[in-house]
Amino acid sequence: MSTDKVNINAKTIMHYAIMIAIMGIFYVIPGFGGGIVTPYGMKIVGVFIALVYGWTFIGMLVPSLIGVFGIALAGVDTTQQVFMNTFYNANILMMIIGSLGFASLAQTNASDWVFGKILSTNFAKKSGILTVFCIFAIILILGALGMGILIQFVLFPIMNDFLKKCGYEKGEKFSNMFLLGFLMSSVISIGIFPFYSWGLMICGSLMSISGYAIPLGTYMLLSILIYVIFLVTYPLLMKVMGCDFSKLQNVNVLEVFNVDANTKLNTAQKLSLGGLLLFLALVMIGSFVQVPIVQSIYGKIGVLGLMLVYWIAMVIIKIDGKPLLNMRQASADMSWDLCILMAVALVLSSALTSAESGMGTWLAMMISPIVMGVGQVAFIAILAIILIVLTNLANNIAVVFILINIVGALYTNGLPINMLATSLVLAIGSCAVAYFTPASSLPGAILHGAEMTETKGLYVINWIVAVYEFVLLMVVLIPVVLLGIGM
Repeated sequence: MSTDKVNINAKTIMHYAIMIAIMGIFYVIPGFGGGIVTPYGMKIVGVFIALVYGWTFIGMLVPSLIGVFGIALAGVDTTQQVFMNTFYNANILMMIIGSLGFASLAQTNASDWVFGKILSTNFAKKSGILTVFCIFAIILILGALGMGILIQFVLFPIMNDFLKKCGYEKGEKFSNMFLLGFLMSSVISIGIFPFYSWGLMICGSLMSISGYAIPLGTYMLLSILIYVIFLVTYPLLMKVMGCDFSKLQNVNVLEVFNVDANTKLNTAQKLSLGGLLLFLALVMIGSFVQVPIVQSIYGKIGVLGLMLVYWIAMVIIKIDGKPLLNMRQASADMSWDLCILMAVALVLSSALTSAESGMGTWLAMMISPIVMGVGQVAFIAILAIILIVLTNLANNIAVVFILINIVGALYTNGLPINMLATSLVLAIGSCAVAYFTPASSLPGAILHGAEMTETKGLYVINWIVAVYEFVLLMVVLIPVVLLGIGM
C-alpha cells in the first residue's frame, strides 16, 4: 500500500478560488460607460484583475495557465488558439533563444570574470553608489543603441545571479530597487533619437497629427539632461529608501567570483565574450548603417537571426572536447515560468486595450475634459500623471497611442500646448515606470518574474518610483515650458 501523502494547502486553494471568482463576477457585468466598455471588455478586465491577484499571492506559472482559459472564455478565441498566440510573438521567441544561447556567458564564467573585475576596482570598494551608477550608465547607453532585447533577456538574468553572489536576498529592498533601476536604464533611453525607434514613433506621430515641427536637436539635449539626472539621483533614491550598498563594497571577489587582479580570460571566456561583442557590433551596423546591401541582409536575418548564429557557434565550438554551451544545463536553468507569464501578459494586454473592449475609447473620453482649459505647465503635469498611472496599469504602447491622438486633436483645435515638452513626457514617461503589473509592459513582466524580486514589495516601490519619475520629468520640463523653449 502506498504511504505517499497528498498535501493540500487550504490557503492556496482559497487564493485560487478568489482568483476564479473575480473572473466569474466580471463575466456577468454587462459593461459600463453607456455601453462604451463592452461586456467583452469587462471580461478581459476581470481576467486582468484575477491574474494580478494570482501573480501576487500564488506565483507565476499556474495563475498564468489559468489565465489562458480565462482569456479564451472571455471570447478572445479558442483555448488552443490563445495558447498558440502566447508564443506567436517575436519578443517571446527572442527571450527563449537569447536565454538559451547566451547562457554560455554564465557557463564559461565569463560574466563572473567581468563582475569580479568591476568589483575589484578602487571606486567599487569605496562606493557602492558609484558602482550602481556605472552599471546603470553602461546599460543606459546600450539601451540607447537599441540593445534592449539583449539587456532584458540576457544581461538581466545574469544580474539576478550577480546579486545572489554578492549576498543579497530575494525580495530584499536593494534587489527590488536595483533590478527596477536596471530595467529603467535599459528602456528610458530608447526615445533619445527622434528619428529612430521609440523616439521616432512618438515625435513622428505628434508631428504628423499636429503639423508642429519638433526641434530635434533640442529634444535630444533635453533627453540627455533627463538621463544624467536619473543616473545621479536614482542610486541616491535607493540610499534614501534604505538599500544596503555595503555588500557590493565588501564582497570577497576571489571567493565569490574566483577572480583576482592577475586573473586573465581563458579561451572559452574569450570566445563567449568575443561572440557577444561581435553580436553587438553587427546589431549596431544593421540598425544604423544605411547601406542598401547591409539593410537587405540585416532585414532578412535580424536580431533573432544573429542570436541563432551565436547559439549555433557556442554549441559547435568545443574546448577540450566540451562545447561552450551545454544545452541540457541551459534548458534546466531557463526560467520557463517567467516565459509563460510574459507570453500570457502580452496577449492579455493586447486584448485589454483592443477596439473590441472599448477601454481605449472610454479612457480618451475621460482624459480629454481633464486636460482642456488648463495652463501649459498644468497641462504637462496632468499629462505626466495620467501617463504614469495608466502605463503602470495597462499596456504602455496602447496608452501612448491614445494620448498622442488626444494631444494632437487638442493642439489642432487651438489649445496652447508646448509640443516639445509633451513629446518628451510621452517618449520618456511611457517607458520609465510601466512596471506595476506584469501586463503593463514587457519589462514589467520580466521584473515581476525575476528570481530576486518579490511582487508584494514591488507594488510599494513602483509607486514611490512613479512619484520619483514625475519629479524627474518636471524638474526639466517645467522650466522648458516657462521659458517657452520649442514654442
